[in-house]
Amino acid sequence: MNPLLIFGASSRAAAFSAIRAGFDPICGDLFADADLRAFATVLDVPHYPHGLAAAAQKLPPLPWIYSGALENSPAEIDRLSERHTLWGNSSASLQHCRNPWFCRDTLGQAALPALALLSSSSPPPRDGSWLIKPFRSAAGRGIAVWNNQAPTLAEPHYFQQLASGTSIAAAFVATSGSAELLGVSEQIIGCPRLDAPLFGYCGSIFPWPALQPSVEEL
Repeated sequence: MNPLLIFGASSRAAAFSAIRAGFDPICGDLFADADLRAFATVLDVPHYPHGLAAAAQKLPPLPWIYSGALENSPAEIDRLSERHTLWGNSSASLQHCRNPWFCRDTLGQAALPALALLSSSSPPPRDGSWLIKPFRSAAGRGIAVWNNQAPTLAEPHYFQQLASGTSIAAAFVATSGSAELLGVSEQIIGCPRLDAPLFGYCGSIFPWPALQPSVEEL
């Protein structure tokens, strides 16, 4: 046995990747899909995400990773890491990389382009050239073009300049002092055939050859 705990809103994709890498996943998520139960151990988590730590408490100390949307709950990541060894970004790292102003400033220091930002206390005109974005989001939840039809969010949010282009994602493995690019994929966003909202994430296409030359030049 080579157990690996995987927690997140949906753990299916990470679990099947872990199986291909030789691990025996033990999963906790919102759905407990039938096809996942056929290949992995699935924990009963009645109160997600706050029930994750209680479910994991019954297990011996094991390595663990998290998948989509659990990054919105850094306190739960800390609770889970008290007993189990986290293979991934700590809650402190999450709070940096999920701070849009920190990301903007970091890109600027590296002479890379970054979109303009405004706080909720200084909203831009509703002219369609900005996005309203919640701080706690995943898969495009709550993101909208800031125009006269856009809802006003009650939850903490900010505004980001709208820019056209292809949505892409890059996967890295980072170690002390270095980072290795694993690959670049195109994100499928707002696909009408999948009945997705305008900024709803629908899946990814990997690899995406169109970007590979420019990535290799960096």
